[in-house]
Amino acid sequence: MKATIKKYLSSIVYGGSDGAVSYFTLMAGAYGAGLSIKMLIAIGVSNVVADAFSMATADYLSEDSKINITEKEEETSAVVTFISFILIGFFPLAPSLYAYYTLPPDATLPFSMFLASTILTLFSFTYIGYLRGKILKRNLSHTIIQSIIICSISAVIAYYLGEYIAGLVN
Repeated sequence: MKATIKKYLSSIVYGGSDGAVSYFTLMAGAYGAGLSIKMLIAIGVSNVVADAFSMATADYLSEDSKINITEKEEETSAVVTFISFILIGFFPLAPSLYAYYTLPPDATLPFSMFLASTILTLFSFTYIGYLRGKILKRNLSHTIIQSIIICSISAVIAYYLGEYIAGLVN
């Protein structure tokens, strides 16, 4: 099992990192812009699934560009990327789904749900960093912090850009 995880670690990290970042940045931008929960869910779910498929196909084509790799390995890598994207991307999506079922659909996402999504996203980044460090036998603190910092930068950009652009178009 550990050998299989090591073999497909890059696909797990690639899909998982982008899954968490993609939804969280979308949600952060939408929160900054004040979109309704209903719109956030519609855009978020379609984005997660479409991006997961896009990432899986990009992974497949990337693997297909390598020499000495089998078609089964290419396909497995693509499937691992897709599943990792969906599973890890679900963490930041969960609070929005909870808010959708507990609040009026036209309400905006409350700060508490944004904060919960932020915490779950940081957990996702931490897990990815932990997995990288553990499998590659690297310093866990370094790989966790590296993952959190690199992935968080895009979330901060999306939030402030969404807030800024919403202010321009109002």
